[in-house]
Amino acid sequence: VRVILEADEDVIRAVQEYIQYVEDSFQKKLTESAMLAIMDHLSFAIRRLRQGIEIRNPFLNEVRSLYPQDYALASEGVKLLERRLQVEIPMDEIGFLALHLHTARTNQSLSKLNRFSNLIAKLMEVIELQLNIDINKTSIDYARLITHLRFAIERTEARQPLEENHPLSTLLQKEYPKSYNLAWKLVKIMQNELNVNIPEAEVSYLTLHIQRIVSHLE
Repeated sequence: VRVILEADEDVIRAVQEYIQYVEDSFQKKLTESAMLAIMDHLSFAIRRLRQGIEIRNPFLNEVRSLYPQDYALASEGVKLLERRLQVEIPMDEIGFLALHLHTARTNQSLSKLNRFSNLIAKLMEVIELQLNIDINKTSIDYARLITHLRFAIERTEARQPLEENHPLSTLLQKEYPKSYNLAWKLVKIMQNELNVNIPEAEVSYLTLHIQRIVSHLE
C-alpha cells in the first residue's frame, strides 16, 4: 500500500483504469486484497521501468504456457497502461502480472503459484540438462509437458494422486530407459520439494511426455 500512496497521480489513475478493465473482463469485482496486490505490484513495476531498471522473470515461459488466459488478458490490458503512461511494459512484467490475475480470478495464493512455477522451471531445466537439448517453448510438446507437470503437482498437493501403477510401466522402462530414468529423477525432485510420496504411475506418464519430445527432436 505504501508504494501506491507514493505513486504519481497519473500512475494511480492509470492503475485504477486497469483494475476496472480487469473487473470488466472477469465480470466480477475483485476482492480488496487482490485489488491492492495488483495496484501495489503495478505501481512498483512502473516506478522501476521509469528508472530504467530491467525486470527479469525466470518463469516467463512456464507462466505463459500454464496460464494462457491470464497471460492474454495481462498482455491486452497493459496496452492501456502504455498509452496512458508512455512507458513500454516488457513481456517479463506481463508474466508477473498474469500470476496476479490468476490469483485474483481463482483465489489461489500467489506464494503457492510462485512455488509451483519455480518447481516446474527447475524440472524443465533438469530435462534440458539431462537430454542436452533446448526445448522449443512454443511447441505443443512443451505445452503438454508443462500442463501435465502442473496438474501432477496440484494433484499431489491435493492428495489426489494417480493410480499406483501404469499398465505400460514395464514396457516403457524397457523401450525408453533414458526417458524413464529421467522421469524417475523428476518425480524424486517433486517428492522432495512437496514432501509427499508420488505413485509410480506418474513416472510412466512423464516418460511418455519426455519420449515424445525426444522422438520429435530425432
